[in-house]
Amino acid sequence: MSDFHKCIQGNPIISCPPVVPRETGGVVAYGSLYGTDSPIEAITGNKVDFEVPGPFSGTIPDVVNDQITVLSDGVYTIHMDITASLLKLSTDLFAAEVSFRLYINDMNVVPESEFESRLSIGSTEEESVQTRNTVGRTIQRRLNAGDRLSIRIEFASGGGRAVYQLPSLVVTKIAP
Repeated sequence: MSDFHKCIQGNPIISCPPVVPRETGGVVAYGSLYGTDSPIEAITGNKVDFEVPGPFSGTIPDVVNDQITVLSDGVYTIHMDITASLLKLSTDLFAAEVSFRLYINDMNVVPESEFESRLSIGSTEEESVQTRNTVGRTIQRRLNAGDRLSIRIEFASGGGRAVYQLPSLVVTKIAP
């Protein structure tokens, strides 16, 4: 019988090595970015602007480049949400939308990450109408060490104005 097996059986004569717990898929890395409640014009192709880093460990939240860098390979839960406002400002028939999507390393779009807000009004009356929705999405994705995550405005259009505020991006490693 090996010393390891004797140690497991509680043999007091054998000096047992310290037990090092194995990674069990618990939270081992996390990070977050947040924006303020000041409205920002939604312009197609622009990154969503973040101004405040949240708690982090094993990631680098970067408010200058509006991204989070993960420092280890693994499976991550990625949660994104934004409050979007769409405004009708004319007498035109009106349909507007704004959509957002996660990007990895500024060029790899994540198709399953799209989330959006839409407003359609069939009136030509001279009136101002606004809708304000908090929209978001949560996905799981395998990431590599060094991957940089950001949210971009995928599409913003219509006969009005689209703005966003209170964005958040939260990543949490859930498995190696």
